[in-house]
Amino acid sequence: MTPLNSLRTVWEARNQREKLLLALMAVLLAFLLGWLVFINPALHGRAYWHHQLVVMQDDLSHMRYLMAEINQLPVRAKASLSAVSRQQLESNLRDKGLQADTLEIADYHVNARFIDISFASFTELLHQWQTTSQLVVEDITVTARDRIDRVDAHVILKQAQ
Repeated sequence: MTPLNSLRTVWEARNQREKLLLALMAVLLAFLLGWLVFINPALHGRAYWHHQLVVMQDDLSHMRYLMAEINQLPVRAKASLSAVSRQQLESNLRDKGLQADTLEIADYHVNARFIDISFASFTELLHQWQTTSQLVVEDITVTARDRIDRVDAHVILKQAQ
């Protein structure tokens, strides 16, 4: 006997009133399941996204206000930024007790190579260059030496504009 046949036998054993109640319960269960799976999440999602839309519109109006303020700021001319001078960089190197193996300066870029220098002094130098000359690291390669706090370094910096 297959499960379908046994189910049919159980169904036929029921009287008309029981069949009506079971059918009504099945429809009610299907409606409840449909409500829980489809309708209720859709209603909650709609309320959530309606609230989020209001928040996003407020954020957008705030960003537009900030953009208007930014547009009213005076434009900083690129020409006002002076190029980095070799004398200034070499002075910074002497102050830190460092010697650059190569030091090239061109078009707001600095290319420097150091051999067997103190890593602590090198990081202080980079920090000083960043604050005084507005140089930012574009590319850097640091290789450790066999002694503590000694490195070989190659750094390419560009002047922030």
